[in-house]
Amino acid sequence: MSGAGRRAALVAFGVALALLAFTTLELSLRLLGVGDERPFVTLETDAGPRVARAPSGNGERGDPTAAADRLACAPQKADGTLRVIVVGESTVAGFPFHGELSFARLLEWALRRAGVPTAVEVVNFGRSADSSDDVRAAAVAALALAPDALVVASGHNEFQASYVEPLRDGAFARLRTQWRALALVRAGQSREWRRALPSDARPAPLSVGEAAWLAPTEFARGVARYRDNLAAIGAAARAAGVPLLLMTPVENLAFAPCWSHFTRPLDGATRAAFRRGLESLESDARALLPESVLLPAAPLSIEGGAQLAAWRARAAALLAQDDGVARLAFLAARLAERAGDDAAARDLYRRALACDGYPNRAGPRLAAVVRELAARGDALLVDPEPLFAEGGGAAPGSALFLDYCHPTPEGTARLAESLVEPLLAALRTKLPALDDAASAALAAAARTALRAPAETWLAELGLTRARLAGRLAATGLDLFRVAEADLAADEPLALAGRAFEQALRIDGALVDAWLGRLAVAIVQGEVATALQIADNVWRSHPEALQKLDGLLPSFPRLRRRFEEQRFELRDGRLQRAG
Repeated sequence: MSGAGRRAALVAFGVALALLAFTTLELSLRLLGVGDERPFVTLETDAGPRVARAPSGNGERGDPTAAADRLACAPQKADGTLRVIVVGESTVAGFPFHGELSFARLLEWALRRAGVPTAVEVVNFGRSADSSDDVRAAAVAALALAPDALVVASGHNEFQASYVEPLRDGAFARLRTQWRALALVRAGQSREWRRALPSDARPAPLSVGEAAWLAPTEFARGVARYRDNLAAIGAAARAAGVPLLLMTPVENLAFAPCWSHFTRPLDGATRAAFRRGLESLESDARALLPESVLLPAAPLSIEGGAQLAAWRARAAALLAQDDGVARLAFLAARLAERAGDDAAARDLYRRALACDGYPNRAGPRLAAVVRELAARGDALLVDPEPLFAEGGGAAPGSALFLDYCHPTPEGTARLAESLVEPLLAALRTKLPALDDAASAALAAAARTALRAPAETWLAELGLTRARLAGRLAATGLDLFRVAEADLAADEPLALAGRAFEQALRIDGALVDAWLGRLAVAIVQGEVATALQIADNVWRSHPEALQKLDGLLPSFPRLRRRFEEQRFELRDGRLQRAG
């Protein structure tokens, strides 16, 4: 063999040896579970060991052993106790009231108050930002804790940016996914790092994108992944002899779409004109559409009604060009609602939800998967949507949401109510003392308890609206400080405004939340909204606006915008100079 041949052979041998070493190390790490995420952690408490959901990186769940909600349970179930385990994401976890209020806690309370003839514990193993992959791992692991029923609620996070790369077309996405799946790579890395995306993987900030953020083939993979995960949970539950209840995801119709895109083959010039027309209509319509959901719209004058009709006609003309643009459908829905045309508004809100091209809000399509699995006998169906849709209106159920999927306290009670009858059906063999009539009476009593005014059951749980709203207002203030520290960051400011509004949806008398929303309005240039909020605050709490004056020196961005918009505090009221 020539010298060149020997060198080539040595290189080949070295490569083979390196691959063998790499493969051996990778397999060894996998066998040892290095880099694997544990679904649960065991905590040592004064009452003995407790099992809890492994916390997410932001630590928002706090200490499960100190929470009023049942966020942990003993490894062994107490004799004579029925154990129901609920697994899912933030809606299960009780966001934004982690540790205090969740539908799992309300369900347990309602069953006990109704007189269920045995001890019942409803364990909350929800965790914010979990995908169905995470939910599957937690649900299967939870079966080892001897539940008498397993409840699974998943879907709101299925298409978050952090979870879509494995769905992408193209070799690079597949290689990157496989690389990040290696135990050698996962070892020592945080959950957040493993799911981080390159900056260029997020959608560009266009008013209307050229295409959906996920291609149809990519979206189909996501739906298939969701179906496979739920089916795997069903198979594991059947093998363990545990009844499975699957909940459909429900979402707020009256929530702005995340990503809009063209759905018809319009040429470049037409698309440019479409964008200009939509942006112009949004700007014009702002005069009649309230900038805050907290402020009631003024009655329409004759001139305002005529202007609104003209704007609806402009929206209809754009919809004729492309009725799949979610942002346009949502604007048309708001105009229809303002005009009192609830039927048209409902159809348009639903279209906006269905056409959202950044399909984090993919609830209707994922709910179909849940119904499919329940219809073939894999699980009992829990469908909260009819309870949220009661009362009708332009966007049925929207008043029961804080944002696009997280419920108000009243919405939390509706989620609990949707579980009452399916859960009692799943537990019938464990409740032999209940005949059909007694079961129906128990269910009716539990539903009645959950339909009582929220103050009634909040008091029995040791909670108040002010306490829940105060937590949200504090979150809003933290976000506002983040926005002050980074003047280029608009998202924290928008989130702060939403947090203050969520707090006020719970407790409309919380002055600090009103002042926080006022500060956001000033920074965002919402002059009319700022003046209206300030006037409302002044009428109910004449001294409160002095707090705003005290905030200005600590928040330079707020002070600068305050001065730019010629605001001033005069005689305790917010006014504009000149």
